[in-house]
Amino acid sequence: MKLSFTTTVTTLLVLCALVMTALVAKREFFASVEIPEPLYELDEESWQLASEQRAIVGKDSVSVRIVVFHDYECSVCRRADPILDIVSRKFSGKIAVVYRHLPLPRHPLAHSAAMASECANKQGSFASYHAALYEKQGSLKNDDWGLIAQEIGIAQIDTFLDCMEDKDVGDKIESDKRLAESLGITSVPTYIVNKKLFEGLLSVAELDVIVQDLLQND
Repeated sequence: MKLSFTTTVTTLLVLCALVMTALVAKREFFASVEIPEPLYELDEESWQLASEQRAIVGKDSVSVRIVVFHDYECSVCRRADPILDIVSRKFSGKIAVVYRHLPLPRHPLAHSAAMASECANKQGSFASYHAALYEKQGSLKNDDWGLIAQEIGIAQIDTFLDCMEDKDVGDKIESDKRLAESLGITSVPTYIVNKKLFEGLLSVAELDVIVQDLLQND
């Protein structure tokens, strides 16, 4: 009986030690992720222009908005997209992601891809089309837009294809490019999180601490 009691106590002590070690390791990990320094902070007028509703994933009325300027042929943007998805899921109902287009001149299909995503958005299928564009990034061709629309289940294909010729949709892409220029944004991905502008890829941990800080200080 004495041996059994001793063994039980020893086991409990070992388990406690393991739990404490895990908690300390977790605390040290998160403590090591500092809030990244923004490049600068937007004024109120610029922020209103940048964050107004475009293609948005999440609720319109939330505490935190992440505006991301991106390009569908940008490999770093493709890496950024699942990171945004992870953070969006974690803070579901508290944050929204607003997508702005900055197709770079060296990417010949990026402008058309941006237009296609906006046409999908008009039919309520932005998120699915957006994901498909990044999934097919390495194999995109200039006549793929309608095929992708069919694959993701867009019913009104003729309407979608007509939209691809719509000058207003092209003007929307150009408007995003002019906004980027006015804000000094020349590379993708670039994030604006509640007025704070961050250039380059942000990790899950970095976006996490940025969002948590904003929510705690809301």
